[in-house]
Amino acid sequence: MAFQTLTLSGFINEVRDSSQGPYPRKFCFVLGAGASKTSGIKTGEELVEIWEQELAVRNPKAHEKWKKRLGITEKNRGNFYSNYYQRRFEKDDGKRFRDGYNYLEQMMNKAHLSAGYVFLSLIMARTENRVVITTNFDHLVEDALVLYGHKMPKVIGHETLAPYAMGAITHPTVVKIHRDLLLSPINKPDELDKLHDEWVDVLNNLFTQYHPVFIGYAGNDNSVMDFLCDNVDKFNSKEWAFPYWLIYGDQEPEGKVAQFLNKTEGYLICHRGFDQVMVLLSHALGQRLPSENEYIQKTQEQYKALMDSVSRLLEEQLPDGPNLLPQTGDSLDTADIKVADEGAMYSQYLTLYTNGEYTKALEYICQLVKQYPENHRYHYNLGVTLHVMKRYEEALKEKQKAVEQEPNSAQYHNSLGVTLHAMGRYEEALVEKQRAVDLEPEDALYRHNLGVTLHTMNRYEETLRHKRKAVELEPDDASYHDSLSITLHAVGSYEEALMEAQKAVELEDSDARYHDSLSVTLYAMCRYKEALKEAKKAVWLEPNHAQYHMNLGMILHAMKQYEEALREKRMAIELEPNKALYHDSLGTTLHEMKRYGDALEETKKAVLLEPDNARYYDSLGITLHEMKRYEAALIEKRKAVSLEPDNARYKYQLGVTLHAMKRYEEARVEKYGAVELEPDNARYHHSLAVTLHSMGRYEEAVKERRKAVSLEPDNAQYRDSLSTTLHEMKQYEEAAEETRKAIGLDPENPDYYDSLAITLRAMGQEDEAEEMEKKAEKLRAAQPNT
Repeated sequence: MAFQTLTLSGFINEVRDSSQGPYPRKFCFVLGAGASKTSGIKTGEELVEIWEQELAVRNPKAHEKWKKRLGITEKNRGNFYSNYYQRRFEKDDGKRFRDGYNYLEQMMNKAHLSAGYVFLSLIMARTENRVVITTNFDHLVEDALVLYGHKMPKVIGHETLAPYAMGAITHPTVVKIHRDLLLSPINKPDELDKLHDEWVDVLNNLFTQYHPVFIGYAGNDNSVMDFLCDNVDKFNSKEWAFPYWLIYGDQEPEGKVAQFLNKTEGYLICHRGFDQVMVLLSHALGQRLPSENEYIQKTQEQYKALMDSVSRLLEEQLPDGPNLLPQTGDSLDTADIKVADEGAMYSQYLTLYTNGEYTKALEYICQLVKQYPENHRYHYNLGVTLHVMKRYEEALKEKQKAVEQEPNSAQYHNSLGVTLHAMGRYEEALVEKQRAVDLEPEDALYRHNLGVTLHTMNRYEETLRHKRKAVELEPDDASYHDSLSITLHAVGSYEEALMEAQKAVELEDSDARYHDSLSVTLYAMCRYKEALKEAKKAVWLEPNHAQYHMNLGMILHAMKQYEEALREKRMAIELEPNKALYHDSLGTTLHEMKRYGDALEETKKAVLLEPDNARYYDSLGITLHEMKRYEAALIEKRKAVSLEPDNARYKYQLGVTLHAMKRYEEARVEKYGAVELEPDNARYHHSLAVTLHSMGRYEEAVKERRKAVSLEPDNAQYRDSLSTTLHEMKQYEEAAEETRKAIGLDPENPDYYDSLAITLRAMGQEDEAEEMEKKAEKLRAAQPNT
């Protein structure tokens, strides 16, 4: 079986004819770098030539040695794009990987839409052929669809979004199997070696519905070509629609492309450029650009609609919320107009405020307040503007004046409460927000804002009442569901918190904070895989948000994926270097990786940033303890306890170090203090028992061990420890019973068999003791690294 050849005209006619009638066929376009060449983006081969010269200049001998090792020659080096990329930008253990992204982004920022992309957008927007699959990172398809196709495309720019490309495709869709430019695009050889499983499902879905038309794609990465070659049977059996491969000029297919085409019933078409193909294909399908007059008229209508919208906005009341409209760059052209009329001046203020130009807006509203000091609306607006600029003391004075002049305005009381809350004056904020609710009890915003302050004051029962009311009043507001979820999470009602968080995401799937909140609750429920998915979505939506990277790192840490956790936590610190909590969290991961020196360095940074935070001294002490620097650990742990004397965990940790130093009586006092503070914590009872056992106080030790077992009856370690103390007390029968229970809970642990053997031998049961020892020996032999 071999491929057939078609002329370009034959291909165009076939697509045109097969797209008509009662049983039309559908086509999708698989684009490679060659499609973007006329848009000003260099092909992989062209980039290789540039990097070849740069690398040769940097270190000629090392470069030649590297090429020789990989078998790179002048003729074949175009096939080694990913190797060149990695060597040019990701040497030195990845320290320059951002340079690669920066290089590509600068190049693609200079790109322009060629005719091919414009006409492709018309095909995607107006016909059933609405899918592009591409290995390119650029945004040319999306830009063309918005500007010329007048459609908002669905962009699947990362494998985590792959589920959104499954099933029937109802919107123009761009699938970027090497990721989007802004989502850590893949370039390295190991990344391009195998297709992500998520993409396998997507391509299976698409090739079932669409004939793939390959154009501008040279097939130089294994991920796609191996997938195609491994699935030729699906093309040949008609399970997948057969392919069309367009190749530039008079070239012949080579390598895996030739292998793929020779095994399928696809077609090979020679052409003279992506632009030519798309223009001809678009015209054959009856899709043409509007005339110049039609295009100008459409633009004028859009501009008029925009101006009408702005006019309506300026007539409306200023809402009490910062950043109503994000700053978009240049201000409206009214910024320097001199106005004297009160209405015009107020309109000018509104324009500047909504455009995010708060400093200029402040000049106008200050002038209005000066000219009209009895106008409560102007005092209120001045207060809102000052609040947005974080000038809270001044904002407070203006809002208080507004309330004095208009004491029955719920809006003013609520806004005054918002500023008091931002200043940390929660009791006063509570009074003002409660007054707003009293005046307008059916306003969801006021209920919610009151709940926010109550939550901050740890008055959760009242918080829940008001936040639930806000949700009841406005059930389609995602922010209220999210806020309710946060309070439910705080009181440990995780199942209900999960439902509210999921509702927020359902209502506004494109808001990163809702995905982050959902991930936090899933994390607390130990549903790490689901949490990971949501955390990744949050980071994808807002890649420059430090907290989202940190939360993702914590989930990865919990999953023991420490290298990835390290990367995310370092990204958080890069974005917010002065956040002590982030340094401490990074230290925790480094500690788990046994990189104690690095962990100490990060935790010390946390201490420097927040010298009164007990948590960081405790972290320092834990790492120093692992390094067996007990005296130093003791100093740090004592600091933690002195800062928070009622914190059970810090007392427990202090006791652990004192025990290691054989200062048992002091250890007992600290551990007992932890148990008193948290009497239902099995770990603390067990640890206290360890110290009591070492002191020979077996009766007390047994009491504590029994308490630990009663709190966690399925903990094998606690039962074995209880057995150890019972053995010392010569209560062999019960000791053996507890060890057998430990074995039942953890039958693969050889230590428990040894423990049972010791007790059995003390009971004179030599045969069974030997049997237990043999089982222990067999288990150890089966374990790695033993």
